[in-house]
Amino acid sequence: MNEGRLVNASLNDRNRLTKGERLHLKLDVDRLFKEGKWFTQDDFAVIYRLSKGELPTIFISIPKKHQHKAWQRVQSRRMIREAYRKNKHILIDALKQSNYSLHFAVICKNRTALKYQPTESKIILTLQRLTEVIPK
Repeated sequence: MNEGRLVNASLNDRNRLTKGERLHLKLDVDRLFKEGKWFTQDDFAVIYRLSKGELPTIFISIPKKHQHKAWQRVQSRRMIREAYRKNKHILIDALKQSNYSLHFAVICKNRTALKYQPTESKIILTLQRLTEVIPK
């Protein structure tokens, strides 16, 4: 009976976005913007940096320059976070095969609040493109 709970707990942990998976230290964010490489994917600019570690870490930014209303920025950030949380296994599976981890920032350049379905498909494309830069 307890084994079922352990299995369910491990499945739930995979679908969570913990603080350890978010890039939040100023030093790490500064290093990412200083040393990172970047590309654009649809409405997103992505900055990434390979490092040693276990989990990939994400930083989400919606500039006030692009979305003026706070509710639009909050909604867009939630959509990106949810899409990444549900599809991060794409990146994690690719990173398990190498000894690297990945720090990356997603910067939204869209001028309106994001909707979930298009955002999820764009995040999936972004994650697939990030798996291509991981050395095998």
